[in-house]
Amino acid sequence: MTKRGQESFSMSFGSIFSIFIIAVIVAIAFYAISHFLNLNKCAQVGLFYNDLQKEIDKAWTSSIYKDNFVGNLPQSGALRSGIKEVCFGNLNSASVTEQEKFSGFTSLKNANIFVFPPENACNGKSFSRVLKNAEIRGFFCIALENGKIIVKLEKSPTEELVKLSKP
Repeated sequence: MTKRGQESFSMSFGSIFSIFIIAVIVAIAFYAISHFLNLNKCAQVGLFYNDLQKEIDKAWTSSIYKDNFVGNLPQSGALRSGIKEVCFGNLNSASVTEQEKFSGFTSLKNANIFVFPPENACNGKSFSRVLKNAEIRGFFCIALENGKIIVKLEKSPTEELVKLSKP
């Protein structure tokens, strides 16, 4: 009788161990998928900055330019966190409410573009940048619609920098 009890114990231990291994593999798979999705979000934010800067440079080298830039960013949704809006301008000229959105983040030196919420831009590492050859009067934010943002770019022959504004 003891042999039979020992066999059932070893089988149940093997079953428990197999279930444990399966649970560990599933947990690692979920972690890996989550990690790669976050890398995709980081890449989208970086590509948005690069595409906007390229369009600004294109406008800056033109004598006359007037067009809307349409950029893509990872947006907020029911099951995912993402960018809700993009803000332009000098943060010092922003209202107190707008300045509070970005409190606690220190890499604001000379930045003139910010994504909100900051923590959704590569865990706060890519939430602000400096756009070169751009003039932004005041401080304004544009909300994302279906993961897209539209920014108006203008430059006349008498202006040195490209003006960015709401469309």
